Amino acid sequence: MGEVTLLIGAARAGDRGAFDKIFELLYPELRQVARGDAEQVTLNSELIGTLPAESDDVLDRHATLEDLGHIDERLARVVEMRYFGGLEDEEIGEALGLSARTVRRDWDKARLLLAHALRG
Repeated sequence: MGEVTLLIGAARAGDRGAFDKIFELLYPELRQVARGDAEQVTLNSELIGTLPAESDDVLDRHATLEDLGHIDERLARVVEMRYFGGLEDEEIGEALGLSARTVRRDWDKARLLLAHALRG
């Protein structure tokens, strides 16, 4: 288990210093990605009106994730750690005290519930 995974667990427990350390450790990687060999794409302004409002989409997902947390807190935590944190099953399992197999089952269950909720 990596240092970042341990720090995520500490940050979730309320350790503000752990949160700051995560940012400190990941910032150089984020800078590298931001300045790496990114392909430049020209924005076609005619398409902007056909796209859904991103803020509405984000708010819908956030509300749906909160609803999932009311149903099953562990499923919501798995989604947060995998989707937003980019953690692998083994890392999530270690942080939550679960096997990687259980994390995969939780992920599959959460995806089905979220997909159903977002469709409606």
